[in-house]
Amino acid sequence: MNSGILQTPQRRLAAWFVLRFGLLGLGVVGVAAGGAALLDAAADLSEAERLLAPWLLGAVALVVVALGLWQWRRFEEQRLARWLERAQPSLGNRLINAVQLSHQTGATNVGECLRLEAVDLGRKAAAAGRSRMLRGRDGCHGGRSG
Repeated sequence: MNSGILQTPQRRLAAWFVLRFGLLGLGVVGVAAGGAALLDAAADLSEAERLLAPWLLGAVALVVVALGLWQWRRFEEQRLARWLERAQPSLGNRLINAVQLSHQTGATNVGECLRLEAVDLGRKAAAAGRSRMLRGRDGCHGGRSG
């Protein structure tokens, strides 16, 4: 269930996540193919062993895809809120509170009003955090003066 509090950072990080695992997969398969070519040149593999190389490369690619899917399943809004709060301590625990409270309803009118206020505070903190993430930790100039 996605409450939409961290929707924009979650989309942006998902794109980086896909790019990261795509490049990792290409790199791992490339290194495995290079290793297979070097092994063939050094050990003069038989034809039967050479026929196994594409299957082994496919298996390596499947392992990388499985690792990526396993990580993707763990990519939840609550985990992202925790990660952002660790990366930016000034957020306190507003994001995780907002994410958790957005999935509940208040038992009373006062409880519901307080819940909605906490969720709104988390949305505002996430919006402010997005602008800080875009600028970097040291402000607009990346810590450089001038």
